[in-house]
Amino acid sequence: MQTPRSMTLNILRWLAFPLAVIALMLAGLVASILLLNTFEDSWIAIPALSLGTCVAVYSGSRIAPSRTRLAIVLASILIVSASLWLLSLTAEGDREAQALALGGIAGVAAGALLALRRARATVQPLRSANHRP
Repeated sequence: MQTPRSMTLNILRWLAFPLAVIALMLAGLVASILLLNTFEDSWIAIPALSLGTCVAVYSGSRIAPSRTRLAIVLASILIVSASLWLLSLTAEGDREAQALALGGIAGVAAGALLALRRARATVQPLRSANHRP
């Protein structure tokens, strides 16, 4: 049975979950835009965005209170939908924006695979009848 304190912490973690995922994704996006403006080469910016979205999915799934596939799927959907929305704001046929969006989606896939491996490797301790490990 959950105590009111643990329920409050779970609610706060679910509220922090989308904020953390979006903040980490935006950090990768800002880093990639800065690299793109500095070096004027998208091949440097794409891995930065991929790394940012990979970290956002992996860390976001660790922030959520349920360390199941649900958190991984929600983080992935949140990032992909935000990426598609940002892509819709760019000019039609902008190759750099399309490449960055594809790099971000590749980072989402990598982060989801890493998070799924971690979730599968995590073993839950067996509990006795009186709920003690």
